[in-house]
Amino acid sequence: MQNRRKFVAKIGTVGTIAIAGCNGVGGEPELTVRNLDQTSPRVLDVSAERRGNLAEYSTEIRNTGHSGPVLVELFWGETTISPVREETTYFNSNETREFSFLEEPPEFTDLYRILATGLGYSADIVNSGGSGVVDVQLIDGMSEDIIIEKRLNLAEDETRSVEFETEHEFRGDFVVDAVPAE
Repeated sequence: MQNRRKFVAKIGTVGTIAIAGCNGVGGEPELTVRNLDQTSPRVLDVSAERRGNLAEYSTEIRNTGHSGPVLVELFWGETTISPVREETTYFNSNETREFSFLEEPPEFTDLYRILATGLGYSADIVNSGGSGVVDVQLIDGMSEDIIIEKRLNLAEDETRSVEFETEHEFRGDFVVDAVPAE
């Protein structure tokens, strides 16, 4: 393959500008990942108010990260792992909003928790090399598992923002990697 590229490049100087099937005259993409960000909701305040047989469980949530989906969950007690209710909603960057669930309270506990989890991740992929097809991966930093992979066609000297949405629970940091496609 390397010889074919050299040969085609020599033919290209005679009169061909773009060559189908190659990464282009500029060589392979040279990739840098920048501006990693995620949707970062923060629960600011919680309250519960009785309404007859029901209770309204309210929270104020602020997204301090980039715009994206947020999972809001209501749990009974301190150790329950399955939510009673959950809803996914979209938050803009730096948006603060009140959110509530109307539920019949359980008889076994007065304790409840409201959790907010960001589901959106983003990064800028900078190509300072030739044009080509690129694989961009969202990776769990602890397990090193690839959670989502996207394939892009990047032009020479192009920068593109890539967004991912997942309910994967990262054990540590998230990583975004970009490599020329094979």
